[in-house]
Amino acid sequence: MTKHRGIYGTTRTPILAVHDAHASFTLYARDSLPLAEQLKFAQDLRAAATAYAAAVETYTSADLTPSAPAKR
Repeated sequence: MTKHRGIYGTTRTPILAVHDAHASFTLYARDSLPLAEQLKFAQDLRAAATAYAAAVETYTSADLTPSAPAKR
């Protein structure tokens, strides 16, 4: 199971950490980045993650259908 942990506050840049058995990453904007750019980056990241999830759902939908042939 993937664990997502957001460390959010009002005095420091938020941190996103994702860990599972196969990979992990930590993502944050440097404190030196202007706040408007930090917000733009977070919004772009949200859009990219949403598009990625939709693409994975499309890609895997046939494999998740009981009567569908395997893609591999």
